Amino acid sequence: MIVTREWLREWVDIKDISTDKICETFNSIGLEVDSLKEIKIPSLVVVGKVIECEKHPDADKLSVCQVDVGDEIKQIVCGAKNVAKNQFVPVALKGAGVLSKDGKSFKIDDTTLRGVESKGMICSSTEIGLPFINDGILELDSSIGELIIGKELKEYQLLNDDIIEIELTANRGDCQNIYGVARDLSVALDLKMKKFEKGIEEDRIGIARALKIEAKNIKNGSFEYAVIKQKEFKLPLLIDFRVAISGKKFDNDYEKLAFYSTYNTGVMVRLYSSNLIKKDKNGIMQISIKSDNLGIPTISSEEELSKITLGQNRKSLPTKEDELIIAEATYIEPNYISKVTNSLKERDYFYNYIATRGSNPNIDFGLDYLFYILSLSGSFKSYTGRQQVVNEIEQRVIIVEFEKINNLIGQVIEKNRIVKILQSLGFELSMDSEESSLFIKIPNFRHDIINFQDIIEEIVRIIGINNIKSTPIILEEKRRINNSYLEFKKREFYRVKSANSGFFESLHYFFTSKELAVKYGFKTLKEELELSNPITNELNTIRPTLLLNLLNGVSNNYKFGKKSIRVFELGSVVDENRNELEKIAFVFSGFVEREDISNSGKPKEIDFFTFANRISNIIGEFEIENGKSDNLLTNPYEYGKIIQNGKEIGFISRVHLKVEEEFSLPKTYIAEIDFSKLEFKDKNAKRYSKFPSLSRDLSLLVPKSKKYGIIREFFKKTLPKEVKEFYPIDIYQSEELGENFSLTIKFIIQSEIKTLEEEEITEIMQNIIESLDRELGIKIR
Repeated sequence: MIVTREWLREWVDIKDISTDKICETFNSIGLEVDSLKEIKIPSLVVVGKVIECEKHPDADKLSVCQVDVGDEIKQIVCGAKNVAKNQFVPVALKGAGVLSKDGKSFKIDDTTLRGVESKGMICSSTEIGLPFINDGILELDSSIGELIIGKELKEYQLLNDDIIEIELTANRGDCQNIYGVARDLSVALDLKMKKFEKGIEEDRIGIARALKIEAKNIKNGSFEYAVIKQKEFKLPLLIDFRVAISGKKFDNDYEKLAFYSTYNTGVMVRLYSSNLIKKDKNGIMQISIKSDNLGIPTISSEEELSKITLGQNRKSLPTKEDELIIAEATYIEPNYISKVTNSLKERDYFYNYIATRGSNPNIDFGLDYLFYILSLSGSFKSYTGRQQVVNEIEQRVIIVEFEKINNLIGQVIEKNRIVKILQSLGFELSMDSEESSLFIKIPNFRHDIINFQDIIEEIVRIIGINNIKSTPIILEEKRRINNSYLEFKKREFYRVKSANSGFFESLHYFFTSKELAVKYGFKTLKEELELSNPITNELNTIRPTLLLNLLNGVSNNYKFGKKSIRVFELGSVVDENRNELEKIAFVFSGFVEREDISNSGKPKEIDFFTFANRISNIIGEFEIENGKSDNLLTNPYEYGKIIQNGKEIGFISRVHLKVEEEFSLPKTYIAEIDFSKLEFKDKNAKRYSKFPSLSRDLSLLVPKSKKYGIIREFFKKTLPKEVKEFYPIDIYQSEELGENFSLTIKFIIQSEIKTLEEEEITEIMQNIIESLDRELGIKIR
């Protein structure tokens, strides 16, 4: 945000305060000064008046001018197209140091141009150190002060200004205008804000006899219109100069006027030509405001005049030939603008940086100021009254106790000082009967004030953080379980386990593509909970899964020539209601290992059981059950729910063949697990047997109607303590087996107190066979 010392003086009296003090104050109240630049017009550059202007006898592009510079009339040859008789112009006299087009300094001397003597130089804005204002010479007017012929321009304070660039944080939309910055400065320096006189004269004709507004289904905005009669118009030099300082360029003076009004007040202002407005049979102009399919208010008449997100339609701008001009002031809720502008390809700087951060909702104030600067710019009248389409904005109310304010700041601030600061910043206040709490109405231009901490921040920044005394924080240690530390240890444990199992950790933004998430069947945030202002179009929602960003990363690695890619990520996702969940996800793509001598340069591709074994090495033993996936990334033929300690904690699957193709991936497997359901507890040492373990296999004839889960649960309840472990190692089906299949299970048998004899092992296995037959009707094959 660019402001100048003299520009701020229009709103607050700082004539006795140095620029250094102003910059220091800005920094102390959170408006960080990024740069300071002084404009100083060189000595010997004076106000001159062109008395005569004739064409050069030997050069078509040169003019010979007689210029009054106070003490004499000087003949000056000028090459500018716009030089004319009776103009007031800056004249560089002999010895003045001015700038060339390439920015180099040179001194003026008497010379002869094409045989004609020239004493001095009529200057453009850039030649005397001002920003670029126009092509040709600079025409002076009384907006910079009384023009006295021969007076040096360095004495005109409005041109010799200090330019201050402020680095605003995104939440300070209220300071995206000169008035807002001046308001903060006035509070910090304990000065009163100035008021301006309401501008142009009113005509007796009422606005209803000239303009009719029709509005339908407008929920997100407020609009106000005035009709202006124009007789003559010339943009003052001071406005041209300040628009140039702001860094914006416009071809049309009316667009400059609207921008200047907006930049000053923060109220969005536009001007329309009455010649483009449709009229009814009585000659009354007709303007309609309608919402398009995105809900964007569109202002139109015979053709579209503008949209709230795209700023001024240049075709609709007025000209000096228009007898009537339509002035419009608008306010649109900033979160709404952020949403709709992200769906549009074209974005205008004007609206993207002012309205999206929160323009000034006081649209009456905006038109009043426009009328004020019109009164400085020519001869205008306005029709009586204004046309309005207003959506009332309900003010937020925050209740905060004085004690809480002082506790959070760390020192006692007098109640009267707190009240004065907040009232000066525009807050409406009332107290409870005991004067212990403040009821604070938030002004609608402060879109960033949400809670009581924001209120306290306002108080602290105006007092000045350096003026808050440092006090030690008193910590009272209590006996408690440190959940944060345990959570940290748990994360570290699983991260290290994942790395030890060959997976590389990957980190991504907390955001992802909404379109991609919806495409693959994930539930995204409800509309009212969506991001107001995404950082990019590709990262426009909070991620519902870790897998989409991981697969994008794996795809990029594969395209760069990697053949075996193993990555994991531990992080947060959200459900459709913005409830945050912590998950850990794994992706294994391509070969199990690199090409090597041991595999003759032909490594195997990853398969389901190899991937599942890797995951088991990380999270511990788990079981896999058939199930149906709730997203479209997975392959229905290689998918299973991960069951641990009887609870479903996630899923494991091959990526769907179509998805592999869309991401340009080789054979790829994925798993995503609810991190909160993974166990993490202290390891307790157990006695281990010193005696050898033995294994035995049983091949069982199992009916196809019986799932392995039934057998597993039966063994868990009935196996003797000597059977330390069991797991399936083979499954076989054939026509000979009919409605049965063959399942081979390995049993690991070990005693804690002795070496088992063969007879004892045989007895254990026989008991297992008999119990299977008796309880489940399963026989050995």
